[in-house]
Amino acid sequence: MAGLLRWKKVSRKYLLRKVIGNRDFLDYDPKKFWTYAREDIQVDEGGSDAKLGNEGKRKALVSLIDKAGIKSAIEFGCGFGLNLKQVCEAYPNKKLELVGCDISRVQLEKAKTFMGEKNYKRAKLFEHDLANKMPYPDSSFDLVYSCGVLMHVLPKHIENVVNEMKRLSKDYVYLYERTNRYEEGERHENNFVFNYDYCKFFNDWKLAFSREFQKKHFVYIFRKKEFFDKSI
Repeated sequence: MAGLLRWKKVSRKYLLRKVIGNRDFLDYDPKKFWTYAREDIQVDEGGSDAKLGNEGKRKALVSLIDKAGIKSAIEFGCGFGLNLKQVCEAYPNKKLELVGCDISRVQLEKAKTFMGEKNYKRAKLFEHDLANKMPYPDSSFDLVYSCGVLMHVLPKHIENVVNEMKRLSKDYVYLYERTNRYEEGERHENNFVFNYDYCKFFNDWKLAFSREFQKKHFVYIFRKKEFFDKSI
């Protein structure tokens, strides 16, 4: 029995390596990982990935869009459209330019079904590796946001990704990310989550809001200093 269990573990690891194309499964490649290894992400609001911290993060995001009079927003790492769908449903008649990008075409294809035809047509979705520069000029959006995405960005790319968020934002950047006592850039036990001090990346901005909504998961709202005297 022990030999059979050992064979199953080795076999599963071997297959994962074959699918992902890495000699070592522990060599995390974001594009391959989120396209193949995480193809099984549950596209339903009861699924574990969809359920994580839902209520707090969505309320904070929708509240910001409402109170700050947001008219345009781009999501870094929109996946299958969970957050975009929530925004569309919260403001069905609001004139709001919505854009979402993701590294995985598989997840973007799922968005067509998950978001529904009406919501899907309201948002412009495109495949993009966050490690690369976005095809938009400076200050293109009132709001730039990510939910559980930056924590999966490799340490060698994280500063560039954050700087790109800041470059595209006219006013606000909203983050819902995991952080804790791990050392900067250290991997968590699951190998594809990294710890970062997000406030450090925004030390030239103002922290307008922060709150822990689930253990080790925080919402941060950063605002450009020149606009900070206006309330949200």
